[in-house]
Amino acid sequence: MRILFLSILICYAKFFYGQDTLTYCQKNSPWITNCYSFYKVSKDTNCGTFNKYMESDDGQKWYGIGNFIERKNKIIIYSFKLIRTLDNIVMDSTIIQSLSFIKQKGCLFQDEKHKSNKLIFIRQKSH
Repeated sequence: MRILFLSILICYAKFFYGQDTLTYCQKNSPWITNCYSFYKVSKDTNCGTFNKYMESDDGQKWYGIGNFIERKNKIIIYSFKLIRTLDNIVMDSTIIQSLSFIKQKGCLFQDEKHKSNKLIFIRQKSH
């Protein structure tokens, strides 16, 4: 299972090499790394795929791949599977329902009207 998952990630990485990519990582999170990388099909389009990567200070890692669409100042992520690993062993997976982010001044704000504590993601500079 682990080899299959890593093979899928490598295939996606080869496909998107050199594409229009933006990466945002969560701000003010001392115990986890939580990032989204968005890959547009081309600069002229408003849709593409994304990778989600999370890592906690106890060694757990989460990976997810899915599709998104960008509309004005919003990024809408469609439902996707988030896979949790520990010491490179798949522990479980969860289906994440659609998410919406608001883009504003180099940041993404998780658009959850019912929550007062919004997650804030900061755009990372390309290397």
